[in-house]
Amino acid sequence: FFFKQKTAYEMRISDWSSDVCSSDLQQLQNLRRDPKWYYLSWRLLNQLQQGYSLSQAMQSLPACFPILDRQLIAAAELSGQLAQTLQYVVRYRRQLELLKREVIRVMTYPGIVLFCSIGVVIVMVSVVVPQFAQFFEAAGKNLPPSTQDLFIISAGIQTYGGLIGLCLTGLSLFSFYAYRTARIVQKMTQSVILKTPLIGRLMISAQLAASCYSLSVLLNSGIDLKQALGSTQHIQNWILNQDRWRRLSLKVDQGWQLSQAIAQDSYFPDLLKQLIQTAELAGQMPLVLTQAADYYHEYFSQSLKSFVSWLEPLSLIIVGAVVTLIMVALYLPMFQMYRDWETDRKSTRLNSSH
Repeated sequence: FFFKQKTAYEMRISDWSSDVCSSDLQQLQNLRRDPKWYYLSWRLLNQLQQGYSLSQAMQSLPACFPILDRQLIAAAELSGQLAQTLQYVVRYRRQLELLKREVIRVMTYPGIVLFCSIGVVIVMVSVVVPQFAQFFEAAGKNLPPSTQDLFIISAGIQTYGGLIGLCLTGLSLFSFYAYRTARIVQKMTQSVILKTPLIGRLMISAQLAASCYSLSVLLNSGIDLKQALGSTQHIQNWILNQDRWRRLSLKVDQGWQLSQAIAQDSYFPDLLKQLIQTAELAGQMPLVLTQAADYYHEYFSQSLKSFVSWLEPLSLIIVGAVVTLIMVALYLPMFQMYRDWETDRKSTRLNSSH
């Protein structure tokens, strides 16, 4: 993303006219030798040299520049605050990047532990258990019900493991396709996630942090509240949130205060409702929204750490319980065989003494 290539100082002192944009892009083009970056900067530079504005040049590359950024740059060009708006864009993108990195960093280790644990269970059931099954079958002893069930599961995995894996893969692909294409499936899935304890709070805090910060950036760029709400609606990844922000935009268009519209939706926490109401009275909506975004970002980080702190031991406990059940099911027949052997040995001694 080429905004990141300019320092805050460069953006602050530059007037970002078409000539300045062209010269800056020429310099930035030489900073990286990546072919994709070279092509992107060449496209922008070519259109700027033809007399197009920066926002118009960005409109021709919708896959590279999200709709929020394009709208911000267009509004900033009209208001003459392009350099300041670029700073807001950089901060907003960094905020989102921090959220993504936090999730990846915190979830990597528990994910590796869970993956390895599941692999151990699969190896035990498909490799170790069949060896015990052959041993007990050769011994010709009656097996406890738990051991019989374990051997049946193991035999089923060995026989139909490929078919089971294929079915699970097909089901996963079908579910993914249904989620991407069917709005009703998306709404149902997202509703379940939001109602899930702890995970729901995590998702809400992350969504509120991104939405509050984007709304703050839009308002700081001179965009009116109704248009800012409409733009915030378009950047939402979830169908439920798109509908929610569209309803807010409609109510504000009908003359409602933003605090009144938000008060009607239980999705928004009471704290945010109070902050919005205070911001309207003080006339400091962008500043309050930025502070709210920072708060929910911090809340998300702390909640994520708390979630992982019990997710890791919980996953180990579950996997350990499964491994324990497998081991108990395997050792029960061995204990029974030992008792039978002791009984036969004592019987033999008694018979020999008589």
